[in-house]
Amino acid sequence: PSFSQASFGKGCLDSRGQYFLRILGRGRPKEAWKNWAASWTCPDAARMLGAMSQPENKTSSNPHVVDPQWLAGQLGAVVVADVRWNMSGPSGQELYERGHIPGAHFVDLDTDLSRPAYDGPGRHPLPDAEHFAGVLARIGLVPGGTLVAYDDRGGAIAARLWWMCRYFGVPARVAVLDGGLPRWERVMGDLSDEAPAAVNAKPMSLSPRPA
Repeated sequence: PSFSQASFGKGCLDSRGQYFLRILGRGRPKEAWKNWAASWTCPDAARMLGAMSQPENKTSSNPHVVDPQWLAGQLGAVVVADVRWNMSGPSGQELYERGHIPGAHFVDLDTDLSRPAYDGPGRHPLPDAEHFAGVLARIGLVPGGTLVAYDDRGGAIAARLWWMCRYFGVPARVAVLDGGLPRWERVMGDLSDEAPAAVNAKPMSLSPRPA
């Protein structure tokens, strides 16, 4: 299958994604990403995810991946989305409230990046374009802006937000933070427990791209 609404729309945490999450702690996140992305035959995702897990002092040359040093210098000028999510244990919202990258907005996989699961298919079916546009407006993304997404799961959820922006034709630069929050903490260290005010920009007009 390809990254169409019929496949990735099932949610990036289908059986393949859940397998990936289970092996994250076994020292093979980069290989797992590359194999998983390749299995979906998505060249863009494979290139993006293959660029992740760079050494701490190396900057990725992939435009869809940014390093902590770059992001630290852009805080306040870019929109940052914390998309952490757990199948069990503390929720992403709880983790966000304990500490997040300064200025980051929390974006919830269940309610912001999905429609109700009972509506199917899968655990996290895609929301409609109007709902997604409202989410992006709430966190302040405007046409021509830059959005950086991060999680603490090797990029699994951040990549979903990146892909959704491409699928719905968001006219902005969207990138994933290389190494996510764990690498940010190792390299930059600073976290905040203060949530930024909702920005409520004008919602963009979005529509799904043809599969």
